Amino acid sequence: GSEMCIRDRMTPELIRAYRESGREIWTYSIFEKSVAPERYRHLFWENLAAGFNGPATFYDLFAASGDAFNSYDGGKVTADYCAVYDNPRTGQLAPSRRMDAWYQGLIDFKLAQYCRARLAAAPQGSARTVKEKELAELIDKGFRPGGNMEEARAGLLRLAEELSADSALAK
Repeated sequence: GSEMCIRDRMTPELIRAYRESGREIWTYSIFEKSVAPERYRHLFWENLAAGFNGPATFYDLFAASGDAFNSYDGGKVTADYCAVYDNPRTGQLAPSRRMDAWYQGLIDFKLAQYCRARLAAAPQGSARTVKEKELAELIDKGFRPGGNMEEARAGLLRLAEELSADSALAK
């Protein structure tokens, strides 16, 4: 078949092509030194906006690629090797900023999936419809250009807490 090159992010057209292909499609991303840690988190919001049922991204714990965010070594090394490194100022191990961003994205995804599961189990009604719309708006807020993943996560956490109460969808 033909190959596709994804330069910036998943587009609605590409997501539709995935769904309609009837095939399992594997993709990969090459993270360059210039890629900000937030990009790793945003991948999960892309997965949510695409309607995936599971996170479609992972963090390579054993990669030794250039990530010029290691600020704990006094400037001797400019690459973030693997996922954690020693912080001599605190005497503790610290996660790389990119792994931390990736993990935040995973938590965001799990929060949204929890909300989806609670809503799917709820009886049909106006309360469920309102909450489904709220969830869709939060996912859009975390995904869209100019959106805010941190504000969207706060909204997801609040929504998850509301949905965990038995009375939240009683109407």
